[in-house]
Amino acid sequence: MTGGAFLRGEFSAPRLLDSFEKQCLAAILPFLEGEVRPAADRIEACEDGLLERLLRQAGELGLLGGAIPEELGGIALTRTLIARFCEETARACPSFAIPFNVHTGVAILPLLWFGSEAQKQHWLPKLATGEAMGAFALSEPGAGSDALGLTCRATQTPEGWRLSGQKLWITNAGFADLFTVFAKVDGEHLTAFLVEKGTPGLSIGKDEKKLGLKGSSTAALFLDNALIPHEAALGEVGKGHKAALFPLNVGRLNIGAAALGMAKEALALALAHASTRKQFGQPLDKFEIIADKLARMTQKIALSESVIYRTTALLDSFPGGSLAAGEEFAIECAIAKVFCTEALDFVVDEALQIHGGLGFSEEVPIARLYRDARIFRIFEGTNEINRLTIATQLHKRLIMGRIPPLLAWHPLCDPLGALEAAPESQLRAIALADAAIALYAQGEMKS
Repeated sequence: MTGGAFLRGEFSAPRLLDSFEKQCLAAILPFLEGEVRPAADRIEACEDGLLERLLRQAGELGLLGGAIPEELGGIALTRTLIARFCEETARACPSFAIPFNVHTGVAILPLLWFGSEAQKQHWLPKLATGEAMGAFALSEPGAGSDALGLTCRATQTPEGWRLSGQKLWITNAGFADLFTVFAKVDGEHLTAFLVEKGTPGLSIGKDEKKLGLKGSSTAALFLDNALIPHEAALGEVGKGHKAALFPLNVGRLNIGAAALGMAKEALALALAHASTRKQFGQPLDKFEIIADKLARMTQKIALSESVIYRTTALLDSFPGGSLAAGEEFAIECAIAKVFCTEALDFVVDEALQIHGGLGFSEEVPIARLYRDARIFRIFEGTNEINRLTIATQLHKRLIMGRIPPLLAWHPLCDPLGALEAAPESQLRAIALADAAIALYAQGEMKS
């Protein structure tokens, strides 16, 4: 296989879950509906220890080890079922879903894919059961979208590695036991490190006061000449960009799945309100303008569902393993993130509009969903960065001789010239990405 299915013009229909996957889903749904959803208000109020307790309870049920092989304590789930987990947790409570997704995704994958056998044997069984919780520490005050422009430094000394710098917006920081921290050795060679909670020189800031996802733990890390063992380096020195960027491919797909779950929840709230709220003697859903809104919301959700589960089917069927699949379908994962998070914004905004003035009150759940949804176009790479990534990847693969069918009709002047110019022109790159996103979402690519 020489390129992503999007580039070959191939699509796979979303498949049905097998019996084992149905059992796993049957295990998580009672937990989410019986434990997490009823606690949403308390999670939002940051009740001390509640979020951590629920996450560790999920681990006891075996729900945190989806990406981890059975021999290392996990349950080796398919990407399709992991996406369902992301979707269902987000429906129950986004402030639970994001910490859950970070732990099971970007906090585990760098160790799984690039860790030594000793590192994996020591940490992965604990991460699978919830005995240990993980966090992914990449962003810095001066390095957000420019993820590789970080300034955190690592220096090797006779007694071990010394890390100095600051990390920002770290999900799970308040209770994580293991941090995957990215720093530059000698200020130049990007490298990943495993840093344990309680390491001398490591301190955690106060949880940020955020617009949404108020119940999740998001804080800064401060590394003041923090000393960690020589064997705490994760993967090769100078190859940390792989541990940083490759997990984000799959992370973007997971964010898209979570956005899908939130959009479904917003639609359910809108439908319930529109069927019971009466104006001018009849329920809101009997008015054409409201019915049209509900139809458009449903359409966005149907397309999002198609994008997510078509993409997971591609990853599941790829023979090279999860790391290779994430790299192969990086374009599709970026498309899923952009399309589904923007569909979520549309759906949740219309859902609040249908609620009218009541939707502006914190007394109803749509207000919280509206706040929670806004960050989805920002984290795991802003949608602007993801659009540039889509265009850049298309450009690179064109150079390699893999020309996607969309070039036959692309509206930017001469299609081939437009794609070649995309990396030099951000506006053209975004236009190209939007064309690719529209094609993939509508499933119109033909082999």
